[in-house]
Parts: sequence; C-alpha cells; structure tokens
Amino acid sequence: MKEYRGELKKLGHKVMEVMDENLGLPKGYTKNVFDGGVENAAFFGTKVSHYPPCPYPEKVNALRAHTDAGGVVLLFQDDKVKGLQI
Repeated sequence: MKEYRGELKKLGHKVMEVMDENLGLPKGYTKNVFDGGVENAAFFGTKVSHYPPCPYPEKVNALRAHTDAGGVVLLFQDDKVKGLQI
C-alpha cells in the first residue's frame, strides 16, 4: 500500500502540472498553492472504498451528500457505473 500511495502522489503531481499547462499557468503553480512553497506541506490522503450493491434497495431512504476534501481527487473508474464528471 505504501508503494501504491507513493505512485498515486506522483500521479497527482503530474495531473497538477498538466492542469497548470492547460490553464496557462506557470509549471508548479497549482502544487505551490496547496503546499505554500513548503515541500510535502499539503495534505495527501488515500482512501480505498468499495460499496457493494444493497440487497434491499427499496428500503434505502437516502444517502448523505458526498464530498471530497482537497483540490485533486483521483478515482478508479468503474465501466458499469457512468456519470463521473469534472
């Protein structure tokens, strides 16, 4: 898991570099916004979740709102459930 986390963090940094480029910002701008110029100052978390199908969906009243803390969220895509947008 430690190696996986490290690779996710590298991917997150790469995504921020691409965001900078596409937004016409200087390279490292977004990372600096989160780190404040201090290496590894920004919070980095890893959450692994799996939500199996509910065996009694007719009994579900509601689910709480979903939120993600932070500026960059990397999600594993499921080919069966569509709808994730940026």
